[in-house]
Formats: sequence, structure tokens, C-alpha cells
Amino acid sequence: MMRLAIAPLVLALAWCAAGPAAAQYTASLDPSLPNYSPTAERPSGDTRSSRKPDPAPGPAKMRPFVPVMPTVVVVYPPIPKVPVPKAPEAQFAQCAGNSDAATPDAMLAACSAIIASGRENGGRLAEVYANRGKAWQATSQFNAAIGDYDQAIRLAPQKSEAWQGRCMSRAVVGQLAQALADCELALKLKPDDIDSLESRGFTYRKMRDFTRSIADYNAALQIDPRRASALFGRGVAKLDSGDFNGSADIKLAKDMQSSVTQQFGRYGVYR
Repeated sequence: MMRLAIAPLVLALAWCAAGPAAAQYTASLDPSLPNYSPTAERPSGDTRSSRKPDPAPGPAKMRPFVPVMPTVVVVYPPIPKVPVPKAPEAQFAQCAGNSDAATPDAMLAACSAIIASGRENGGRLAEVYANRGKAWQATSQFNAAIGDYDQAIRLAPQKSEAWQGRCMSRAVVGQLAQALADCELALKLKPDDIDSLESRGFTYRKMRDFTRSIADYNAALQIDPRRASALFGRGVAKLDSGDFNGSADIKLAKDMQSSVTQQFGRYGVYR
């Protein structure tokens, strides 16, 4: 116990003996004082280190979080074996549905032949993928449609049609948040587009936001009052919200276009 008490006393006496020189050296170590000198000489008897203390550690720097998106592998259904014209422009017309043989199967075959040829790129190839996406939708292959719309968006992200098509396909398969984001982007690229308004109305209905759904269908019908799909969709949204006046919309839509029930049947909506 005596040794422990004597040690601090010896150090204190040594520091006092250093006197003014020790005080001047102390001032020379403080960068905030005028006598600061990083090379100051230590007076005799001062055993302190002249090394500057390490700065206080600041907050830890966090690396920005970069989400890793999973790679989605699309397994495409078999392509229908339908005759495809050899001339490139004739193939393109069939792929776009602008020929006499413009059935969904014919579109799938022609679009697939163009993609396999490797002769197209950029915006024209994006159009081919978007057209094949429409054909997949028409045959109720919505995951395949999403895969083709992905490719179309990658090649030409400024085209609203692919965003709208992917919105509708995602809504059908239940990817509602992603579908809504796609439709919002489609409408930014092409405001008041009737297809995008309908697709967003369909998405809102599946999200059970009937007020917004009906508002989108109303906006579509302001553009084209005889749009059977918009009338049918609004009728379904009204009925789902508890408004039985929706039956009148559905009846009028069927009178205008009998195939509208088949269209919505592909979407899983039966009325």
C-alpha cells in the first residue's frame, strides 16, 4: 500500500520542479493556444509523450445499401407452329397484327421468328417484344407477357406501351404494387392514354380501391364513351363496391361488344 501511495507523490514533485518550463511546454502542445509548436522540446523531468492524441472517433461510415434484385428466369410456352412469311416486312406486319393472318398464334410465330433472326435491334426490336407480349396476353400467358415487356422496356424505356402492357399483366397475376408503378410511369410518358387508364383502373379494383378504380374508368369513358372494356370494368368495380348500378354498365358493354366477357374472363373476372 505504501508503494502505491508514494508513486503519485514522486510524479507530482517532479512536475512541480519543472516549474514554468513545464507550463510553457504544456501550452506548446495545445493547438488552440498561441505558443503551440508541434516540435517543442520537452523540459527535463517531463516524462509525458509529445505525440498528439488521436482524434476522437467520428460516427461510423455506412456503406450505401444496394439491393440485389433476383434474376427472374421466364420459361416461355412453346411457340405455335404457324406459317410465317419469309419477307422481313411481311413478318413484321404479321407480328404487329396488321395482316390478314393476325391471330395471336400467328403474331407469336412471326414475332419469334424476327427475334430469332437477330436482324433487329433498338426500338424496332422493342416493338417486336411488345407485340409478342400482347399476343401472350391474348392467350392468357401473362408471365410470358411480363418477360417480353421486360425486354421491350430494357430496349426502349421511353415507350409507354410496354409499361402499360406490363402493368396489366402484373395486375392479372397479382403483382399489384409493381403493376400500379408501371401504370403510373406509362401515364407520365403518355398522359390520358386510354389503355393505361383502364389498366390502372383494373389494378385499383384488385387493390379494392374502388373509388380510384371507378375514377380511372370514368376518365377512359370521357375519351371514348363507347369503350366496351371500360364500361365493363367500371360496372365490375361498382358492383364490388356495393353499387348495384354497375349491372347497367355491364349489360351495355355486352350489348356493344359480346367478346368483352371473354376478354375479362382471361383476366379472371366473370360477370
